Amino acid sequence: MGRRHLSRLALGTALSLAAVTPVAAATIITWRVIAQGVATSPASANPYAIVATSSAAARSIVVRVPPSARAKALAVDYRSSVVVGVFGPFGCRDHRVHVSRIDERSHTLRVHLTMTPLPPGTMECQAIFPTYRLLVVPRSALSRVPTRASVSLVAA
Repeated sequence: MGRRHLSRLALGTALSLAAVTPVAAATIITWRVIAQGVATSPASANPYAIVATSSAAARSIVVRVPPSARAKALAVDYRSSVVVGVFGPFGCRDHRVHVSRIDERSHTLRVHLTMTPLPPGTMECQAIFPTYRLLVVPRSALSRVPTRASVSLVAA
């Protein structure tokens, strides 16, 4: 077999592997939680998220959180990070809700929450009140500047 045949064989193999290899639909992102607790905004029916790419944009988040969290959100270096505020009507269940993953699709950051079940034989209160989490995401982990965020919640 000559060189030309080998190069065609290699090209054909590469193309066939590319055809069967799934392309990642979303990029998984790193984050850290800088604050969480009881929100000062009214409870909503479903969890939602707000993304802030500047301290001016963070105003839409900080009006929904207590002063201690407000200070943390405004102290973030927005040149190197963005802040995502995640809000939900979790109330007494909030300690069982965890951010399991953040990924991006186009200009949307998708926050995936997981609610762990109660251990057998335990009880918790049934109160529903608004809770929040403030997440810092490094811009270096993003492929694009996000303009919005979404939230999904699944039971573990």
